[in-house]
Amino acid sequence: MLASRGSATLTNQSIEARIKVLSVATGSSSNLAGLCVRLRDTGNYYCGGIRNDNTAVIRGRISDSSTTIGSNGSANISFNAWHTMRLQAVGSTLTLYIDGNMVVTATNSSIAAGAVALTAPRLAFAQKPTPSPTFEAMLMNCIDPRFSTWTWAYMGTQGWQNLYSQFTIAGGPVAAVADSKPFTAWQQAWWDNLAISIQLHQVKRVVGLCHRDCGAAAIAFGEAAVATPEAETASHTKALKEFRAEVASKQPKLEVVTGIMALDGSVLVVS
Repeated sequence: MLASRGSATLTNQSIEARIKVLSVATGSSSNLAGLCVRLRDTGNYYCGGIRNDNTAVIRGRISDSSTTIGSNGSANISFNAWHTMRLQAVGSTLTLYIDGNMVVTATNSSIAAGAVALTAPRLAFAQKPTPSPTFEAMLMNCIDPRFSTWTWAYMGTQGWQNLYSQFTIAGGPVAAVADSKPFTAWQQAWWDNLAISIQLHQVKRVVGLCHRDCGAAAIAFGEAAVATPEAETASHTKALKEFRAEVASKQPKLEVVTGIMALDGSVLVVS
């Protein structure tokens, strides 16, 4: 059984649910309780989940043929108890998490896009709303549309999907510390929004992400400061260290995570 949601054009995606597995049918390796990504149709999708022997597995149904992708892992769950499961697809990499721990990862490039779904073939499967979640972070990043999906995926890999608030502004953290217009006119709005997120969501940390090939950074630093990869790294690193110091001064109880995102979505951590 598949219960799907979302557009069949979604590419990088992550689905998470609180589940209680009561039982899983035996007799077929296709029987599992879990989540599905890139559901193009009933003959093409990826699923990750748990078999009756407590094995964690990622399977693909490709052109109406089912197969296990990669190696199996140990799910280590208790049946008839609540657990958090997350399946993520970024590029050709598929990763299954249970209770925040990565249990299986595999690669396959056969299906590039699709909807998300729950799968429950011949088993009891339940979902329970999570009351009053603990929110993890306030993200500050740039408005550049090239990095929207990569940023979403990065936050998911940290275990913060749907557990963070967000403030998006030209330059991201660069804008918070630049001493020229128009950036200085925006800075109080950022600090006010951070204070509200702490008040409403009790966030534990600030995540500041700037990125390569940033037009706003060129305006803030000058073209020469971002003319080469080395100069760009140095300029962004200086700004992120200033950003970290400002957060520590204004909100000393918060952890600060900062980095420079490349065009391929990888992040150079700056501490």
